[in-house]
Amino acid sequence: MSRTADEAGLDKDGEQSAPAPKLTLSSTYNASDADVELRSKDGVRFLVDRVHRANLLASSKMLAGMFETVPAPEVKVPIIHLAEDSAVLQQMLAYFYPKRLPRLKLGDMDEDVALIAAFDKYEVWRGIEAYSSAFYFKYGAHFFDRPVRYWPTLGNSFCAYAFARSFGIDDLHAGSKLALIESAEGTEDLEETLSSIYIGSLGAAVDVSSVALRLLAYIHNSRQTFAEGRIHFSSRLRGMITPKIGHVRSFGTRVRVSSRHQAWQRSSTKNTALC
Repeated sequence: MSRTADEAGLDKDGEQSAPAPKLTLSSTYNASDADVELRSKDGVRFLVDRVHRANLLASSKMLAGMFETVPAPEVKVPIIHLAEDSAVLQQMLAYFYPKRLPRLKLGDMDEDVALIAAFDKYEVWRGIEAYSSAFYFKYGAHFFDRPVRYWPTLGNSFCAYAFARSFGIDDLHAGSKLALIESAEGTEDLEETLSSIYIGSLGAAVDVSSVALRLLAYIHNSRQTFAEGRIHFSSRLRGMITPKIGHVRSFGTRVRVSSRHQAWQRSSTKNTALC
């Protein structure tokens, strides 16, 4: 007896389809009087009661629109299938409620990028603000005050820069530019390296070729400027460094100064500074 495609586990094109994930219940969102069920792509059921549903509707136009499209249910609790996995939804849902949350800590970059994309998609601006604070805490211009081993990596700097560009966050934008400049020096094939860094939807805010070109131009000009002796350190550094945060470290012909070197950056590289 022949079997249908569904019975054989095939999709409409005859390819083997992935088995449906085993359904499990969220340990946090499991209301016995659930008004709606949000189901993650990996099969976790988030049962939301009427009060929580009201918070979701008030906080996200995207989710409100999805609720409106749910047909009259044949079962008691309508189900809305979401494209995100359970780890993302578990973290995202907490930001819909007006309660105090601990400071968001940056983790694995792939996971952070996925959560940022969900915050943006569902218009969870409280979550975007939490990421802005977390990025600035680690990658703002004050990173110069830390030992060099704790300075941002190129990948983290690029992610913070793209985030700042995506959401128009000026203070993070300024600090992440410095982090990107410092972490880029010595990188071979900078454009290819930047292209290989996964930043998800944040990539729409940056032109990798342009960023790589400007970084290389800045690094070249800074080396040339110091090598030619156009900066007189005995007089210039006093105005660029404060006793509290100032420090100078020498790397061959290039001298890196604390965040006060932004003044020099603006005056000497107007045509090559990152946008």
